[in-house]
Amino acid sequence: MKPKLLVVELWGVGDLAIATPFLRAACEKYDVTVLAKPYAHDLQKRFWPGVRVISFVAPWTAFKHKYRLFAWPWLEILRLGRTLVRERFDVGLSARWDPRDHLLLVLARVRRRIGFSRAWSRIFLNQPAERPAPKAHRYEYWHALANALDLEVPQRQNIPMPPARQGYLLVHTGAAQPVRVWPLERFRNLTLRLRERGFAVQVACDVNQREWWLAVGETNIATPETVTELLNLTDAAGAFIGNDSGPGHLAAFNGVPTFTVFGPQLPEWFAPLHPASEWCEGRPCVHKPCSDYCQFPVPHCLWDLSEQSVRPRIDEFVARHRGSLQRESAPIEHIRWVEPETPQPVPAGEPLRVLHVHNSADIYGASRSLVRLIKTIDRRRFKPLVVVPEEGLLKAMIEAQGVEVLVHPRLSIVTRQVFGSWRIVPFLLNYPLSVLYLWRLIRRRGIDLVHTNTGVVLSPALAARLAGVPHMWHVRDWFQEFRNVWPAFSWYVRTLSQKVIAVSHAVAGQFEPRDNVVVIHNGFSLEEFQVPRERLRGEFRARYGLDGEFVVGCVGRIKLVRKGQEVLVRATALLKKRGLDIKALIVGAPFPGNESHLTQLQELVGELGIADRVVFTGELADARAAYAAMDVYAMTSAQPEPFGGVVMEAMSMGLPVIATNIGGSLDQVVGGVTGEFVPPDDATSLADGIERMMRKPELRQQMGSAARERIASQFSLPEMVHKIEHLFEESAAVRKN
Repeated sequence: MKPKLLVVELWGVGDLAIATPFLRAACEKYDVTVLAKPYAHDLQKRFWPGVRVISFVAPWTAFKHKYRLFAWPWLEILRLGRTLVRERFDVGLSARWDPRDHLLLVLARVRRRIGFSRAWSRIFLNQPAERPAPKAHRYEYWHALANALDLEVPQRQNIPMPPARQGYLLVHTGAAQPVRVWPLERFRNLTLRLRERGFAVQVACDVNQREWWLAVGETNIATPETVTELLNLTDAAGAFIGNDSGPGHLAAFNGVPTFTVFGPQLPEWFAPLHPASEWCEGRPCVHKPCSDYCQFPVPHCLWDLSEQSVRPRIDEFVARHRGSLQRESAPIEHIRWVEPETPQPVPAGEPLRVLHVHNSADIYGASRSLVRLIKTIDRRRFKPLVVVPEEGLLKAMIEAQGVEVLVHPRLSIVTRQVFGSWRIVPFLLNYPLSVLYLWRLIRRRGIDLVHTNTGVVLSPALAARLAGVPHMWHVRDWFQEFRNVWPAFSWYVRTLSQKVIAVSHAVAGQFEPRDNVVVIHNGFSLEEFQVPRERLRGEFRARYGLDGEFVVGCVGRIKLVRKGQEVLVRATALLKKRGLDIKALIVGAPFPGNESHLTQLQELVGELGIADRVVFTGELADARAAYAAMDVYAMTSAQPEPFGGVVMEAMSMGLPVIATNIGGSLDQVVGGVTGEFVPPDDATSLADGIERMMRKPELRQQMGSAARERIASQFSLPEMVHKIEHLFEESAAVRKN
């Protein structure tokens, strides 16, 4: 009888794939059991059928909140301990230097415990193994464990792989950790380019990326939900391109050459084991290597890896494997496609009474979106009631639609001024009063569903829960600058909502897990922007002295860094040095309390000597004439915009957009089609983009037309309203059932 061996590998798909040669060799001498996540069963069928799998999702392997001990599944851990003890393992090991893995071996009463100790964890091991060099590949740890067990495993460069086969070029854009995802727009451009060269390309992605790919016109998208489905995809592949993630490792062990785009991690640690694997490495960063999160709002090491720098490497990779790549696509029958849900029929009877709660009576992106929703929603099926904290233009605009608006000044609204000041005290005292008011309103008016229209109003969610009605939280905000409170706040949002509606994939990406988060982009109607463009253009240009000028504009609150108007000013100065004169049109005013931002911006204009090149208009009640006067729109935010309404308005007016490659812009703009992307806070790149637009008027015209078409096809107001109506009806139906 073979001795019993317990192998602990509780991390990702890629980690299990790297362990494959060890597990195969161990089966020769041992009765092997692997303690791993449930998807190990799929790998076991394909790669190591002689291994038994015990499923366990270890809480300490979570990407977030792994140290919240009170939330750990202690009963499940105790049951697992009893199961392992009954097995009476002779040998147990882990390829990680994780004391929790080592403690697990002790609790399982494994007789011989092998591993790589870290500090005090040596007390849990009775056979510590010598740890490989710091820059050694993760496979070397399994190689060292094999030596400890007198197993014969091949050197990394000699691992046998299935023979090469002909198939499509598989481009997989997903990764378990968002910090390892190269911007989707760059994958899209590379895909288009490879198809133009005649290669058959199959796009695969994670479920949360599917809507983005559909939005840019990709129709044949594989969204594998299991490891088996992913392996089936790689069966038909001749080569693989993707992020530093598990799919690349699976492709490699399935005999597929891989090209990996690395960012926060090191390729010398995690390069796929296929002998023909290639990669490009992300930009240097003082914090590398990183695993679970990035120290910055965006992973610059990966996002600064431009398409232009990666493209030659991919061209070389594809050229080397040209003989294995198909020249025309073939249908894939064995993949289960993830299709949009079919709307459920609406029960006959009275319309659903929906309470919409908004955080102000001001007019800005979120409030305009609420007005559009209420104006377009089917009144035969929905009866809106709106609550705002004050009198204002929004109240008048909604009442003009025949909808009742109530003013409740005690709404619990989160502002920057609340935290870190004495204002937190009245906020906390007011919170239960606001909940009580809304709870009574829900009961008195017979409300069927509550819709909180922004992420900063706290009381409606709890009021809905206490009243026993569904709650939808519409999150249009970027909260990552408040990392200290975000874990608790995001838990509150998810727990008290049937669905969390995120306006972009960037906003959705803030939540973990995302099981009840759905992306619904803000919708726009081109009818709003069917204006006499040439007349407005002439009048506006005459009023502000713009006749005969090349005008690059931006619209929004003036706030340095956050909105980034200073980047446009610096780009204007750079272009002047090149002998290219543009007029920078800055539309907007600072938020009350931020007046110093306008002063600093005007001082910068004076310092750069371009006072004659920059025009400040202040706040405009209707910005459509300003858009009409522009030749190019610049979205210069150096911090992620959730889903900039001004970008959509500019596109609706037929303007090409140069946008920073962060946040919701990645959902809105198609690089090379409706505009261009530039890195945040990079005046030189912005100046380069503007110069290209100046020199190619036919390109501007083409991009502007494509921008309007994109609004009509991908961001239409009826489509947004239809999706929200479906969510409202679905949640109400669940409650009634």
